[in-house]
Amino acid sequence: MDFPRGPGGELLGFVHPKLQDRDFLPLKPGDPIFELFSGEEICYEGDATVYPAFINEAAYYEKGIAFIKTEKHTFSVRALEAPGPS
Repeated sequence: MDFPRGPGGELLGFVHPKLQDRDFLPLKPGDPIFELFSGEEICYEGDATVYPAFINEAAYYEKGIAFIKTEKHTFSVRALEAPGPS
């Protein structure tokens, strides 16, 4: 997700304080993600819960990335058999 920007690409806000430092914690639709310089909140409008990562990382500013959305997946794996005596 990019930071909120105006038509000329100018930055309009920053990562919401309620999202900052919450990497890999659930982000549900309706949760605040950005705060505009005007004080207005922008909320997450996705259809499902996601898990943000790399929130507000300085290395991603020039790439236009405020955070990355990840999804949680659960897998079942059968147990491996212990090797028998050689």
